[in-house]
Formats: sequence, structure tokens, C-alpha cells
Amino acid sequence: MIVVLTGGTGGAKFVDGLRQVVPSKDLTIIVNTGDDLEWWGLYVSPDLDSITYVLAGLLSKERGWGVKGDTFFCLQAMGDLGEPIWFTLATAILRSTCCARNCLSKARPYLRSQLKSQPRWVSRPKFFP
Repeated sequence: MIVVLTGGTGGAKFVDGLRQVVPSKDLTIIVNTGDDLEWWGLYVSPDLDSITYVLAGLLSKERGWGVKGDTFFCLQAMGDLGEPIWFTLATAILRSTCCARNCLSKARPYLRSQLKSQPRWVSRPKFFP
């Protein structure tokens, strides 16, 4: 068994490479939550999102974060309303964040809500915030 403490875009790339050579059943990932924040009233966990997207094969290789092919329509609309937009939330991230917010309001675990909002995986390592 290999346990990885990770976070950020570099951590997501490391985990992506590691999972190519280590069977998922032998990999446990503990993800940084020190950068979590509340944004527009939503709880956002950027490092957990990055790990979730890389494990699902959805991470944008161009940006190194977020979902490939994602849009920023909501971000633009929030900017038009005068809301701060320095923290870039794309549509897919907002979707999972809204799902997480809903689960948290019902006292469901945050990680479970993240997994619920992502495509099903054939095999994935264990990972925890």
C-alpha cells in the first residue's frame, strides 16, 4: 500500500502518474484541505476537486486544473453583477460545489457529495480530505 499526501495542480499530476504504475487498490490519497474556502456562499475545495477530476480522467491538461472543455459563463455573469471573480470557478466546478453544499446542508459527508457528482469510475484509489 502507498499513501500519498497531496494537493494542488502538481499533486494532481503526481497522482495521475502514480496511478499509471500502482494498482488502484494499493493507493490511498490524502488531499490537502488547507486551501478550502467559502466563495459566493459555497464551500470550495480546489485540491480535492483537482484530484477528483484527474482520477475521473476529466482534468484539463491545458489549464492544469478544472474540467477539460468547461465553460465560464456563470463566472462572467457574476463579474457582470460586480461580484469578485479572482477565484476562477468554472461551470463543472460550480455543479459539484452546489451538490456538495446541498449534501453538507443535510449533514452528508463532503467527499461523498464530490463522488456523487462525478462520473462513475471502474476502479479508483481510496482518497480522503
